[in-house]
Amino acid sequence: MLQFQNKLDPIPMRVLGISDLHFERRGWNEIPVLGESFDVLVCAGDIWEGEPEKAVQRVTQIARGKPTIIVPGNHDFYTSNTGGHTIADVIKLMRGEANRQNVQAGREVVTILSAENPVCEIDDARFVGLTLWADWTQAGRWMWCTDNETQWAARARAAARHPKTAPREYGAIRTERGSWTPYDAVAEHSREKAILLDELVSTHEGPTVVVTHYPPLAACVDEYRGHRLPWWAPAFYASDILLTMPDGIRPDLWICGHVHAPYHVECGRTRVICNPIEGGYFDPNLIIEI
Repeated sequence: MLQFQNKLDPIPMRVLGISDLHFERRGWNEIPVLGESFDVLVCAGDIWEGEPEKAVQRVTQIARGKPTIIVPGNHDFYTSNTGGHTIADVIKLMRGEANRQNVQAGREVVTILSAENPVCEIDDARFVGLTLWADWTQAGRWMWCTDNETQWAARARAAARHPKTAPREYGAIRTERGSWTPYDAVAEHSREKAILLDELVSTHEGPTVVVTHYPPLAACVDEYRGHRLPWWAPAFYASDILLTMPDGIRPDLWICGHVHAPYHVECGRTRVICNPIEGGYFDPNLIIEI
């Protein structure tokens, strides 16, 4: 477990969540200046396609020396400029850059969380983070009949592999076995869901913040229903992990990204926040106290 050693203001801790910076199509001067009153910056992924080290550098600059937590998003694994790096390679590069930033600062200023190393603590707050990926059983959410999740998921995976309907993702992300496929997404979602649940059942005295790139509530995608999106879009964008989670292990705060629209709801004891820079509705002062 990684643990920051620097001291912050007394509880409540003030957390600012951001996501979806997409520097591959956005200049530095297009990023709004963040408010000064946060204690910890949490970035829920999609920072810079093909530039894992520069992505960490940029987020660290944005935080201006404040403790920072980064979880990679799906676009962070795109291989546009990384020479065919795999998901594991990208995480290694991001962690290497984080280590350089920490050495330069003389303290822990930035941590990369992923399935392989999903937990860090800042004072008494526990942060649990990983990409999570989407849940393909959500494929039939926008259809008239949703009683056969396996059938809809199979149809959606077939559509996602078709050259005319497939997302760019399945040619842009690589694993040790080759190109990323919907079947990899299904397997990785199951694996990361299990890792996340395993961490959350562990007792922790202070507040818990979960950070995932993919939203934990499929309802956040429903506002796009009727737009020019394929019927299986919910399977690509979200999971319903929070709804199926016992309230006793739900975190105090869940910060996510991926959808380019702000999202702020409560589910049981958990506040769910999505505050993307992409989309034009970013709030640089959306600070949550925990």
